[in-house]
Order: sequence, then C-alpha cells, then structure tokens
Amino acid sequence: MRSSWLLRLLLLPLQCIGVLFPTNKSVWVFGAWLGKSYNDNPKYLLSYVRAHTTTIRPIWLTKNKKSLAEIRDQGIEAYLFYSLPGIYFSMISGCAIICNSWIDLPFTTYFPRKKRIIQLWHGTPFRKVNLHKASFRIKLLRLTLLTYLGRDYDRVFTAAVQNKDILTLKDRFAINKDKIIV
Repeated sequence: MRSSWLLRLLLLPLQCIGVLFPTNKSVWVFGAWLGKSYNDNPKYLLSYVRAHTTTIRPIWLTKNKKSLAEIRDQGIEAYLFYSLPGIYFSMISGCAIICNSWIDLPFTTYFPRKKRIIQLWHGTPFRKVNLHKASFRIKLLRLTLLTYLGRDYDRVFTAAVQNKDILTLKDRFAINKDKIIV
C-alpha cells in the first residue's frame, strides 16, 4: 500500500500536466508493435475508421521515421512518438488503440486518465503468456499505469469465442472475462 502512495506522489507532476490537456473524445491514437511498425489490427481499424466516419480523427504514432513517411504518403495523419505533436495528441486523445502492449504508444498517452484503452491483440493465443515472465521495464510500466489509472484495458478483442476461456488471455491481460470481446 505504501508503494502505491509513493508512486502516486512521484506521478503527481504528470497528473498536473495532464489536467492542462483536456481529453478530446474524437481524437483516437493508434500504435502497434512497440511503436516500431505500421501494421496489424490497429492499422486495419484505423483504415476502417477513416473510411466509415468523419467524427473520429485517427492519428498513428510511431518511433520509426521510415514508417512515418510511408504512413503520411497514404494521406494518414501520423507523428513520431516523442515529437511535440505526438506528445500533444497522445495526451488529448479520447481513445488509445494498441495490439501488443502498453508501449505500442508513448507513455504520455496514458495521462490523463479520461481515455478508453483498447487492446486489439495481434493473434489467437495458442501459448501461455504470463505477466510474471515480462521484462522488468514492462512490469514497471504496467504497475505505474495500473496505480495511476486504477484500471487495466477497457476492452481486449479476440478472434474466437473459445479464447475467452483460455487461461492465456486472463493471465496476459489480468482483466475480467466480460471485457474480452469476440
């Protein structure tokens, strides 16, 4: 319990900064594969959103300069993770779309709290993936985010009904079964 309060105290400056950036529910940020590539389920959801709605402003965030040029050549709004526009849009976005882990998008994405976090996942689980085997960096990020946000992903998507019952998803995401959407 003490570590939770200490972590919240250390994150207080980020909380204060987060208050300066009001959430814009129409801005959605997308990222994939630790911010290194433009692919997978977030890419296709971004494409779908662009084709089917004008009320959402989809923005791709990446660490990869080559991917950035490729994405922009397709007419898609995109920024580098830690550029000023990347940080700004990550903070004001109302929805964050990822497929691998929290670090598909910059850390600033998760501040402030008023944001939906959607984990599209990147496949059908066929092997056990445990949180206790994650790297120290991933564990620390997860602990920090869970402490600050007070929650985990809002939704996790999967390709088959059977996957809701597979221990993999429950262990991997540590969320209630009702948050797993087929």
